[in-house]
Amino acid sequence: MIQTEGLCKFYRGSNNEEIRAVDNVSLTIAAGRFAVLTGPSGSGKTTLLSLLGALSRPSSGSIVLKGRELNTCSDVELARVRRNIGFVFQNFSLLPRLPVWENVTYPLIPRGILAPARFEIAREVLQRLGVASKIENRPDQLSGGEQQRVAVARALACEPQILLADEPTSNLDRRAAAELTGIFREIHATGVTLILSTHNTELLDLATDVFELNEGKMTCP
Repeated sequence: MIQTEGLCKFYRGSNNEEIRAVDNVSLTIAAGRFAVLTGPSGSGKTTLLSLLGALSRPSSGSIVLKGRELNTCSDVELARVRRNIGFVFQNFSLLPRLPVWENVTYPLIPRGILAPARFEIAREVLQRLGVASKIENRPDQLSGGEQQRVAVARALACEPQILLADEPTSNLDRRAAAELTGIFREIHATGVTLILSTHNTELLDLATDVFELNEGKMTCP
């Protein structure tokens, strides 16, 4: 499903030095796999996820998703590609003034889905994740674990073929992290391709593929 060849993402630092966030990474992740990116902080995991999710463009190299070369896609075409990808960000990225159901379904607004239908979509996916009772709450009325479940619900509301998650358990206590790990196990069982960055050993134990990064380069796990 996803293949990269010689993938690079370079930035210019504050002193104009070149920062090689992702440096010559080649990997293949087949459909339906549970892939984990691991490595120390600053190793390039977040940058690689953003490239795999078509959130940013590489400096060089190629990304092929389901046989389609993303480098040749226009911005509009990349936006269409992202409709098949769910994203779970490390800091939850919930909108503080919106109730939970609107946070879950605001990515569906551009598709022309009206509010009553979006509310039902939110209710169903929140029920699946065990937080349907919080559907009218604002994010600041939720625990960290509940906020992360809402973030996962938002990713699932679009019925993605691929789910990307950046350190999804890093801001959670042990119990909430274990519960979220169980949720990812259930999501994977439905056939969704999962690609997560994590240091969590329980998530590593679930992985079918492990890729280790260090200073932007792929190393042996």
